[in-house]
Amino acid sequence: MKKEKRVSVSTTIILAFIFVTIITPIVINIFLFLPFPSTPNDLENKDWLSFWGSFLGGCIGGIATLFAVYYTLKQNIEQNENNLRSQEEKSRLDIIPYIDVRLFLDKPMGNPANFIFKDFIEEENEKKKKKKTTKRKKN
Repeated sequence: MKKEKRVSVSTTIILAFIFVTIITPIVINIFLFLPFPSTPNDLENKDWLSFWGSFLGGCIGGIATLFAVYYTLKQNIEQNENNLRSQEEKSRLDIIPYIDVRLFLDKPMGNPANFIFKDFIEEENEKKKKKKTTKRKKN
């Protein structure tokens, strides 16, 4: 059975951001060769160099920030899951002594708690015997 690969939302956003970063200069270049809208005549190479430097620097910085945020969120989600698992395990371990006492009460011989709860165990056994005899009489 092959496992389907699904593209996550974060991967889709990152790919869309990279796509827009690549497409924007191409679109701007196409618009510069069209007669409308007209561009000012005083634009020189230094102006375009400044624009493209700012644009590409902003894109590279944005992509780096996006990756950093993505990996930070991914690490936080994993850490939260680990913390939840450890809390559940701690709660389970906190309950165990109570469960053990109740389980040991059903075994009269070889149980140190038997000496402490001897009266209580005998009362419970008598109640169980009475219930069994009343059920037999009814049947």
